[in-house]
Amino acid sequence: MNFDALKIDDDFIFQGNVLERLTLLAELVRNKIGVSNEEYESIYSYAYNCFVAGQHEQAKDIFKVLLLVNQKEERSFLGLGATLQKLGHPERAISIYQAGHIAVPSSVKLLFNLGLAYLEMDNLQDAESAFLYASVVGYKNRKQDKEKMFEMAERMWKMARKKQSKELIGIQDALIQVD
Repeated sequence: MNFDALKIDDDFIFQGNVLERLTLLAELVRNKIGVSNEEYESIYSYAYNCFVAGQHEQAKDIFKVLLLVNQKEERSFLGLGATLQKLGHPERAISIYQAGHIAVPSSVKLLFNLGLAYLEMDNLQDAESAFLYASVVGYKNRKQDKEKMFEMAERMWKMARKKQSKELIGIQDALIQVD
């Protein structure tokens, strides 16, 4: 498959409201490329294989196209966000995970990955919030959670909270003045 003709400039997607821009592009693309569920799965498999093989630039372009085809598919948001993180753009991954959470609010994985992206940027406060929210969302479905996302999110929340507390104590100790 050749996706070169469908390249979408990163700046177009990441400037402004990501979900709004994806929806706008989706209307245009949907009319041009009718994609069946089987074709979607085939394209997703190809993108995933590119990601696993370390072909992150190609995976990024394909995941962007997949988001245009279907903004309700959690895997496309996860794939694009993870690819952006691998490419060293955690801030862009954050905007994708946030847009994904709006589109698929029941996704614990999107919230969990959001927390990981915040951790990558050393933003402990937002990481803690994302992991806590993932725990809350995951708690509702914990009995059906085969991947144990609820438990992982809870552990990461506790770790981020503990690390943030230690850093705060370190800052307070550094501010103590002795005459």
